[in-house]
Amino acid sequence: MKFFFLIFIVLVVISVATKLLIIDQENKIKILNKKLLKIETQIEKLETDIAYIFSPHKLNEINQTEFNLKPIHQKNIIKLQNK
Repeated sequence: MKFFFLIFIVLVVISVATKLLIIDQENKIKILNKKLLKIETQIEKLETDIAYIFSPHKLNEINQTEFNLKPIHQKNIIKLQNK
């Protein structure tokens, strides 16, 4: 009878240890999911910023304030011959 009681105790200890490991891993997964969500939000914000910066209106504004480039007129375009 002591043998079965000992096996029972060992199984209970193993089961509790396994449950604690599972809970710990689930908590780590939750933390990583929160970090991932935060990074995905940052990426989304950066993509929005990039889309805004590369919009034609914003590029024109940057050109006027920083570079003052002039558009290329049709008469200044040279067509190359294929060889």
